[in-house]
Amino acid sequence: MTKLELFGEWINFVLKSKNAHGIHSPFVYNFYNFCLKGSVSNTSKNTFRQVRKELLANNQLIYHQDLGAGSKVNSNPNLPIKQLAKASLKKEKEAGMIAKSINFLKCKKVVELGTSFGSTTLLCCLENPDIEIHTIEGSPEVAEIANELFSRFHEHNIQLITGSFEEKLPPLLSQINTADAYIFDGNHRQEATLNYFEQALRHSNKNTVFIFDDIRWSSGMLAAWKTIEKHPEVTLTLDLFSMGIAFINTDFSKQNLRLRRY
Repeated sequence: MTKLELFGEWINFVLKSKNAHGIHSPFVYNFYNFCLKGSVSNTSKNTFRQVRKELLANNQLIYHQDLGAGSKVNSNPNLPIKQLAKASLKKEKEAGMIAKSINFLKCKKVVELGTSFGSTTLLCCLENPDIEIHTIEGSPEVAEIANELFSRFHEHNIQLITGSFEEKLPPLLSQINTADAYIFDGNHRQEATLNYFEQALRHSNKNTVFIFDDIRWSSGMLAAWKTIEKHPEVTLTLDLFSMGIAFINTDFSKQNLRLRRY
């Protein structure tokens, strides 16, 4: 998606989106205030900021094996960690929103596609110490750094799996049977995203939440999100512009909402 297309999407989003004053659903209203407007604890926040700062200052050169849709920043596979981190690390608000969502929805078992350096995964665990996270990362070199991070903070409830999503996701889903939350943050291709979603649907429960990052990364990714909005099993979607959240809870009436944080 070009910058001009993205700008047009943003204008359209602003015109059609709601804030707290336009939300009628009690569930969405509470979700909005707790997850979008709320903040993680100061302890978790300070740890996340420190980890992010370290990664953004790390000049170590590593080989980066990208198995997804590639990078918009640099196609060179040999890059300093700080450059990869700048392109891939979530900002505090986005990572905090995911961590708060898991807390709000009382998720116990989480599957994440796209570990990156592990900062968001770590934040989710710091805010939700009782959860079990299974996270897949395609690049062995990046996964090694994430593993070091998890060991450093003694987060033993994280299972990091290295390899392609196509190879590693099916056996993981068979192993865990079901998950309460799925975080899709890798391989931003339309067909791949929809394929992972359909697999996850078969291993979900009534309260499972599906969180998609970078839904406007490309026109294909946006098309995938539009398909998910119309999916017959999806009852409620929340479009946050950069992220999309889908629910399959049959207690919800069919709605596709656009929410802004201001």
